[in-house]
Amino acid sequence: MAATAEAGSDGPAMRAPTLAEIRAGLPASFLDRLKDALQVTETELASVVGIRRQTLVRRRSGGVLRWQEGDRAATVARVFNRTVSYFDGDRRHALDWLKHPNPALGGDTPLERADTATGAEEVVDLIGRLEHGIPA
Repeated sequence: MAATAEAGSDGPAMRAPTLAEIRAGLPASFLDRLKDALQVTETELASVVGIRRQTLVRRRSGGVLRWQEGDRAATVARVFNRTVSYFDGDRRHALDWLKHPNPALGGDTPLERADTATGAEEVVDLIGRLEHGIPA
């Protein structure tokens, strides 16, 4: 799989994996690319992806994520990509928006809210409302 990330530049941030790739087991290196794209610490990544930090270390040594872990990581990657798209490819603004508390999300940051499928859907719905000028 060739998911890529180039933090700080414009354009799409990373290719989210396909369902087949997730089911086959994403390489643990996907988490490193996601961490770089999001510009977060390992502890922050573990929190948003819902994997204990110690488990991240084990997965790196094993090389492959379980499908549930890969699915959560892919969901966060899709939220990130959707946010970058909303900001016309400007990753810096997208990251700023993802990391700041948002009243429309009960004061959570969009990145914190993306730690579940339901929360990620709320973030994507919020972006859709913003795109259409609907008050959040």
